[in-house]
Amino acid sequence: MYEYSNYKIPIYNLENSKTKYKFQEIILIKSKKSQFLLEVSPLKGFNNESVKQIEEILISKKTFDISKYPSFEYALSNYQKTDKNNISVKSSILIANNEDIMKNISNFCNLGFNTFKIKVSKNDYLKKIELLKSINSSINIRIDFNNEFSTEDSINILNNINYNFEFIEGILNIESIKNYRLLKDSKHNLCLDINSKNLLDIDKIIKDKLLSFIAIKPKILGDERNTQTLAKECQKNNIKSYISSTFETQIGFNKSIFLAKYLDDLYNEEIIHGFGTYNFLEKSLLEGISLNKGYIESEFSEIDIKNLSIYQTTKWKKIVNLEIIEKLKNA
Repeated sequence: MYEYSNYKIPIYNLENSKTKYKFQEIILIKSKKSQFLLEVSPLKGFNNESVKQIEEILISKKTFDISKYPSFEYALSNYQKTDKNNISVKSSILIANNEDIMKNISNFCNLGFNTFKIKVSKNDYLKKIELLKSINSSINIRIDFNNEFSTEDSINILNNINYNFEFIEGILNIESIKNYRLLKDSKHNLCLDINSKNLLDIDKIIKDKLLSFIAIKPKILGDERNTQTLAKECQKNNIKSYISSTFETQIGFNKSIFLAKYLDDLYNEEIIHGFGTYNFLEKSLLEGISLNKGYIESEFSEIDIKNLSIYQTTKWKKIVNLEIIEKLKNA
């Protein structure tokens, strides 16, 4: 028998120019016999589906096209296997709009990290770029504009920025292939963070080589194999892809770290992935996950679901959807 329950996990001190993130709703699924656990955590603003819609599937006797609910399809796919006790990949550190840039860079450099993703807004990007000019040139900076600028403004900004960023992400407010073609001659490396809106154009954007980097949030793409396929297309077109984490427990982080390792093997290098959300989550959610000398590490220990009970918002309920039960047996 399989059961599910709803959880609400806190997010601490993370703001971008548009949103202050306070919590993430998730669904955990378990088997009574084996404590088998899955996590479904659609990301607001990136996934179209909601936790409520996932719950409706679990308690319905109808048939659903799971591919229309990619965060759920992703949770149900489980092809990454290892006989190792732990796995690690390189990661950048995320610095939110409301955080002290120089203090964070100094602190995490002392811990062995040298790549940072800086969130900026319309109101402060010039000031923050000026600040960054004083840091050591060996430090890699990724900058995220949070999709605030028109195409015309984006072109002007890119022409006038005199800083060697590793890449610039999310400068366009409308991330269409038409608009990216207008930015193709930029002197800067551009990065696209995949979401449900720009996903429609992603194949053409890759084939036309309009970007240098693509950030992949696997739960946006559904089945794990979709992430693998997209990464292969990026590599074939000389575009760097990397895994970007969201707000999830150890269960979700483990899956993402597995896929990040797959990308490392695909590109035959240690890619610097984006597991920056780690620093904004309660560590009791992430037992077995740690930051160490530029890496995020995962130890594959048993997850004690009792440690998450303070975030539980509903009792465990029986899953009745026979199609989903069959998929769970094979997950």
